[in-house]
Amino acid sequence: MNRRISSISIEVPQSRTRRSSYATSVSSRRNENLTRRFSALSTAEHGEAVDTEITAAEETVAEEIAEIKRYEDFTTIDWVQDAARENQRRKARRVERASFFEREGRLGWRRKVWEAYDAGQGWIVVTLIGIAIGLNAAFLNIVTEWLSDVKLGYCTTAFYLNESFCCWGSESGCPEWHRWSTFWPLNYLLYISFAGLLAFCSAHLVKSYAPYAAGSGISEIKCIIAGFVMKGFLGFWTLLIKTLAMPLSIDVVATTVGYSPCRF
Repeated sequence: MNRRISSISIEVPQSRTRRSSYATSVSSRRNENLTRRFSALSTAEHGEAVDTEITAAEETVAEEIAEIKRYEDFTTIDWVQDAARENQRRKARRVERASFFEREGRLGWRRKVWEAYDAGQGWIVVTLIGIAIGLNAAFLNIVTEWLSDVKLGYCTTAFYLNESFCCWGSESGCPEWHRWSTFWPLNYLLYISFAGLLAFCSAHLVKSYAPYAAGSGISEIKCIIAGFVMKGFLGFWTLLIKTLAMPLSIDVVATTVGYSPCRF
């Protein structure tokens, strides 16, 4: 009795073969890129010497390292790398200054001004930020007191004055300060209405223009100090909306921690 053995051949489609080969090539290229990235990172961590002349390959590696650090809405900071760059910048400035002495022999007044600015620009920035924070805090204090008193009444001589300035020198009120009504339940309803309207305006401004202004800012500052920057938090809109929304809120805690980082 003869047994017939039938051989079955399965043909693999060419499209599937092409896909597999393409996937293999893509994965190999990704692995090669990752290997280059990690080797570059390990080289930077161990402090190996790098040539001063930047080649095209080094620029590519630097861009790939930057891609590792970059997110859609967030950015990481390498404080050690920034400190190394600052040291390199200062070293280059010292070399340039020494070569300038060799060429010119003395410093002119323009050069002296530039040297003083370069050395003290950190203190200049801190001073300007302190002045701006003080002006903003004074504005917040005045507006907060006026909005708190306008819920109860208004000054007949000057509407922009709060009760303390309207009745300056008087301890128990004055005729110039006028209540909204002599009927206290109506005053109570008006107070709640004003508070709700101001709170709605504050929430609408924050939600529409600067969502990062909703928080206190302390947790965000801790993240930034740790090396994680949120794009949009340290910006003009966050500063402006925080400044406008803080006096409008119901329970105002006018701390300068929340908006002072926006000046950086």
